[in-house]
Amino acid sequence: TGPEHHVRSTALDWFKPFPHAELEPLLPPRRAQLHQGDESHQRPFDLVVAADVVWVRPLVEPLVKTLAGSGVPLILMGHQRRSAMVEAYFIDLMAQEGFVLTKIPFDDMQPSYRSEKIDIWEFTHERKQ
Repeated sequence: TGPEHHVRSTALDWFKPFPHAELEPLLPPRRAQLHQGDESHQRPFDLVVAADVVWVRPLVEPLVKTLAGSGVPLILMGHQRRSAMVEAYFIDLMAQEGFVLTKIPFDDMQPSYRSEKIDIWEFTHERKQ
């Protein structure tokens, strides 16, 4: 709520260093200056929502680097299980970057849309002290 809160979406190119120049127009003007000293208002994004983005190993490292470079504290990810090895690699790299995984229990998912093949993952970022 309030004039400084906005909802915007964009695709992220995992193979470009973060931050992406084309993302600048999506950021609220003067956000960092309005809330100096408040870390939560200095990062460009509060949340990343992703679906079906982990399936082949060569794409895992660029995705993790992009997510880690974004400074985002919360990632919600819909994931269709395909390869246990790729999933384990992704989760390990995310942990190395300080992200903690919580798998949303199947019974907590909306019954009309849940599937035994789909997981909902919530990643939160542990801030380094």
